[in-house]
Formats: sequence, structure tokens, C-alpha cells
Amino acid sequence: MREHAAELLSRHGASEETAERVIGDFGPVERVAASATPAPAAPAPATPAPAARPWSDIWLFVGSITSLIFFVFPFVAIAMLVWAIVRLRQNTGDRSLQRVALWVSVVSTALSVGLFISHLIH
Repeated sequence: MREHAAELLSRHGASEETAERVIGDFGPVERVAASATPAPAAPAPATPAPAARPWSDIWLFVGSITSLIFFVFPFVAIAMLVWAIVRLRQNTGDRSLQRVALWVSVVSTALSVGLFISHLIH
């Protein structure tokens, strides 16, 4: 394109008419742009990756279930309850798994406290 423009300018001189002739020879702007740069390929549609559950939330849930199974050890239930509250307050990770772990820990803590009070009364 530069060579063609330089040739026309040297042949016809640098004038307004020559500039219009050069631009007319190149054609529409879209064609010039297409010849100068290739059209970008259409991006592939992005498929959302499945959300990975953070390991800390998985262990929190496992610990909560364990505290429910072994509700005679209230320190595990209380520890899981505190951990669930901390994870929920951080606003990170899998919130639904954290809520489930919180409620399982609450039930486990209630069972432990109920068992302890029942033992004290009888």
C-alpha cells in the first residue's frame, strides 16, 4: 500500500487530487482494514467450570457430622460450631455447606448439653 501511494505521488505530484486518487484506489475503509489485519477468530463460548468446594468447608462438614455421631464429646461439636461461624463471617467458600455444618453443629451441641443436663438430673 505504501509503495502504491508513493508511486502515485511521484507520478502525479503531491496534491489534493492525488491524495483522493490514492484513497480511491485503496477502496473502502473496511477492505483496507481487513487486508491490514486479519479478522479475529470468534471466541469459543465459555462454559462455566463447576465450582470447586474448598477443602476447609468439606472438613468443616465432616467434623460437624462426626460431632453429631459422637455427641458425647461436646468439645468437637463446639469447635465445629465456632469454625462454621468463623467461615460464614469470612464470606468465602461454599456458603450452603457452611450453613449445613453450622446447623449440624448446633444440633450436636444441643444433644451434648441435653445429655449432660439429663445426667446431672438423674
